[in-house]
Amino acid sequence: MNIDEGAASTEAAGSTASSKPKRKRAAKKSAAPKKAAKKSGNGALLRSVAGRTYDISKYDRVKTPKGSVSFDCGDAVAKKYRGADLGDLYDAVAKRKDVSVRSLKEKYGKLNVGMQRMTLGNILRAAA
Repeated sequence: MNIDEGAASTEAAGSTASSKPKRKRAAKKSAAPKKAAKKSGNGALLRSVAGRTYDISKYDRVKTPKGSVSFDCGDAVAKKYRGADLGDLYDAVAKRKDVSVRSLKEKYGKLNVGMQRMTLGNILRAAA
């Protein structure tokens, strides 16, 4: 057996071992780096979101039940429902506004969880 025959036999053996075509792995998309809040010259705490800068120094920094950082205005409604489940908020709004939880969920259920919490909190603030 010469060198060419040996190379041909190993190539043939390698090609019959897997009949499926090899897939290329997609590159992982890296998450955008989180930008920390910065202090301005006058002491205001600034945060940039979607190209806009906001002063967040008047908000309370709190941890959510999942452990992420959130900000709220620190009023009585915010303090009362900080760690509350979304269902608790729906119940409170339903009692306060004298509507069913089902009708509220039909109206606001299409929003993400944060938007639901914010909207229900604003309804409670308006009713107070």
